[in-house]
Amino acid sequence: MPVDSLETGVHSIIACVGCECEGERMLQTIDSVDSTNLELARRWRAGTAGHGDMLRARHQTGGRGRMGRSFVAEPDEALLLSMLYLAEDSPQLREHAGWFTFATALAMRQALKVLGCTAQLKWPNDLYISGRKLGGVLGEALEPADGRFPLIVGVGVNTSATTPPSPEATSLAIENLPHDEDAVVTLISAFRAELEPRLAAANTGMTDVLHAELTGCCLSLGRRVGVTTHSGLRIEGTALEISPSGALLVDTPSGPTEVAGADADLI
Repeated sequence: MPVDSLETGVHSIIACVGCECEGERMLQTIDSVDSTNLELARRWRAGTAGHGDMLRARHQTGGRGRMGRSFVAEPDEALLLSMLYLAEDSPQLREHAGWFTFATALAMRQALKVLGCTAQLKWPNDLYISGRKLGGVLGEALEPADGRFPLIVGVGVNTSATTPPSPEATSLAIENLPHDEDAVVTLISAFRAELEPRLAAANTGMTDVLHAELTGCCLSLGRRVGVTTHSGLRIEGTALEISPSGALLVDTPSGPTEVAGADADLI
């Protein structure tokens, strides 16, 4: 499928609510919402969102990250975008569903290059530049139905903030990179083009391609990390490698430990 032209796409859809864009996937922009992921999930359950639909918000009142964390940005100071992807349900796909999140982060990293931004990924889902967090990705699986496995991948990138949204964060503006609406439109267009093949790779089990790309741009590798699991367990050590399943192998005092479904801070 050819990449949609965002020069007309975004600007013409901004005021369009519930529109259907014939022959292409819909991108809708709204002023404010609690969370683009949550809203897109609501629309899917209501039957008003389909495969490949994207939702962008200029502001989120309840933006979320991994491990129950919040993603905070002032209005019009971040690109906040979610996409619905309908995969064919299978036990094999469920086993590697986490690669859809990696694929999304890799796509945004590549897309940022159109703005002159060379970012790295902090395992598992954060975009970093100049040692600070530029953005992040949140992937969420919905209830399988009719042989389909719905996933929502959401991305947030700090764009025009002139002061750091948090002490460890940065933005395109702070890094003296293009950050106005035209730049954001360009970024969305590039992101869509980069996202399609990577999600397809995750969907067809070609995770070796994604694994090679992730390994090549992951700033966590070779660094000391503090890993926090969902159960609250804290593990510290040196990040050695990313396994074929996407887990992080950490060298700890008690020996190499593989962690998944966790967050890893640089220490």
